[in-house]
Amino acid sequence: MDELENIIVELQAKDGLWYGQLSSSAVSTAVACFALQMNNAEEDVQLISDANQWLRENINEDGGWGDTPNSPSNITATILAYANLSYAKSNLPNVLSTLEKSKEWLEKSIGTINGYNIRTAIIKKYKTDLTFSVPILTMCTIAGILDESTWKNIPQLPFEAALLSQSFYKFLKLPVVSYAIPALIAVGLAQHKAKKRVKSPISLFRNFITPKVLKKLVAIQPSHGGFLDAPPLTGFVSTCLIYAGYKDSQITKVSLDFLRKVFREDGSCGIDTNLAVWITAKTVKSLEGTDFINNIGNKKHISKSLLCAQFTTKHPFTGAIPGGWGWTNTPGAVPDADDTSAVLIALYILMDGKINHNVEQGINWLLELQNRDGGIPTFCRGWGKLPFDKSCPDITAHVIEALSLWKAKSVLNRQIDKAIIRMIKYLEKSQEADGSWQPLWFGDQNTENQNAKVYGTSVVLSAVYKDIPTNIIDKGVEYLIQAQNSDGSWGGDKGVSGNIEYTAKALTALKQFDIVDKSVILNGETALENLLQHKKSSPIGLYFASLWYAEMMYPLIFAQEAMRK
Repeated sequence: MDELENIIVELQAKDGLWYGQLSSSAVSTAVACFALQMNNAEEDVQLISDANQWLRENINEDGGWGDTPNSPSNITATILAYANLSYAKSNLPNVLSTLEKSKEWLEKSIGTINGYNIRTAIIKKYKTDLTFSVPILTMCTIAGILDESTWKNIPQLPFEAALLSQSFYKFLKLPVVSYAIPALIAVGLAQHKAKKRVKSPISLFRNFITPKVLKKLVAIQPSHGGFLDAPPLTGFVSTCLIYAGYKDSQITKVSLDFLRKVFREDGSCGIDTNLAVWITAKTVKSLEGTDFINNIGNKKHISKSLLCAQFTTKHPFTGAIPGGWGWTNTPGAVPDADDTSAVLIALYILMDGKINHNVEQGINWLLELQNRDGGIPTFCRGWGKLPFDKSCPDITAHVIEALSLWKAKSVLNRQIDKAIIRMIKYLEKSQEADGSWQPLWFGDQNTENQNAKVYGTSVVLSAVYKDIPTNIIDKGVEYLIQAQNSDGSWGGDKGVSGNIEYTAKALTALKQFDIVDKSVILNGETALENLLQHKKSSPIGLYFASLWYAEMMYPLIFAQEAMRK
C-alpha cells in the first residue's frame, strides 16, 4: 500500500464511511452566531464568544472576510460578519477596531454603508436569484446596520406559495431555488412582521394563512433541526422566526439545537455538516482495484453504509420520489443527481456489478429527473429558471457514467438507452467554442469569471469518452492540453495557477486517450507529485448560492485516482 492510499484508508470511520472535513466558513459562523445572539440564552454565551473571536482572528488583512480562511474578501461574507459583530459589540470587548477595519473595506467596495448601497451590491451579485440576497438583507436590517426603512425596499418573499403542491412550484417562477423553501417561509414571515402596519388585502391574507405555513415548515424540518444540514440556511430560518415572534416555537428550538452542535472547538462552523456520502463514493472509485477495496469484508461494510443512506420514501422537502442519495447520511440531506450517480458507481465496484432493488430504484430516480433539454439538473426536474436548478454538463455526464455501468443488468435498459441518447445531444450542445464544458458546483477563485472549465471538461471526458462522437471528444481533449501550465499543472482554466485537485482531474481524463502526447502526462504527473508534498486543499467547491469551500479529502482522492490510472 503506497503512502497516499494508506492515508486515505486510515481516514475511514468505524461505520465504513469517510467524513472528511469542510473548511471553516465565515458566512456559516456569522449567521449561526447571530441566531444564537438573537435567542439570547445563557447557555450560548461561550459559543457566541468563541464564534465572534474566530471571526475577529480570521479577518483578512484588507479588512474583509472570504468564504474560507484562504479566500479573498467578498461582499457576502464581509457584510454578514460585520452585521453579526456590530450586533454583538456591546458584549464583546475590543471589537471596535475589527469593525472599523471591515467598515473601511465595505466603504471602499460599495461606498457609504446604507440601505441603498448594500441592497444594490447584494442584488447585483445574486441578480434575479433571491435565495440568498433577501436573507442577507433581512439579517442586516434585523442587526441594525441598516435602517428599518430598508424593509420596504427588500423584495418580499411570497411565503404563501409554500402551501401549494410542490408540483406547482416550477410553474410559479419562484424567485428562489428548489431547495430554499424554508428560507422562503421564514424570511417571508419576518418581512411580513416588519410590515405589519400595512393593512392591505395581501397582508390580511398572509395573517390568515401564517399558521398553515408554519405547519408546512414543521413538516419539512429534518428531525435534527438542520435544514439541508446547512448552518447558514438554518441560521437564517432561526433568526427570522425569532424576529417574527416565534422564539418559543418547537421549530426554532430544534433549529437552535442543531446550530449549537455544528460549532467546532475553535468557534467556527463549516458550510455544512459533512459530505460523507459523496466523499465515500468518490473514495471507493479512487481505490478501485486496490487490495483494500477488493477485500470482501470491506466491500460489504462500505456498501451497507451507503445503502442505509438511500432515501426510501418520498422526500418531504423537494417531493423527490424514493431512490436517490444526498451528500451526507444525516437527516438534512436532499437527494440529488451528482451524489446518486457517485453512489451507483461505487456500488457497482463494491457489489461486483450484481444489481438489486436499491440500485434499480436509484436508476429510476435518475431517469425521472431528466429535463426536456436532455440534461440532468441537481435536484428537481423542470424548474430551470435559476442557475442551480438548470441542467448542467458535469452532472449529466456523471449520470451517463453511472447508468452505462448498470444498463446491461437493469430491467430499465431500454429507458436508459433512450435517456443517454438525449443526454449526449445535450452535452454536444452545451460544449463551448473552445471545446470545454462548464461545471455547476465547482469553480476557481483565480479565474476571471471564477469558473472551472478544467473540472467540467475533465468530468465529461472521463465519464462519456466511449459514447460521444470523436470530434466532440477531440475538442475537449485539445482544450485540456492547451490549458496545461508550463510547470505541468492545471488550474480552473487556461493561464491559472495549478492546484492538486484540477491537476489530478485533468490527468485522470487525459490518461484515457492514446492521442495525448506522453510528455503532457509525464509533466502533469511531475507537477502533481510536487503539489502533493503539501497536500493542501483548495477552495474549489461551490456550495448553495455560490459559497466557496475546501474539503480535506479532495486532494487525496482526486490524486489517488489520477495516479492509479
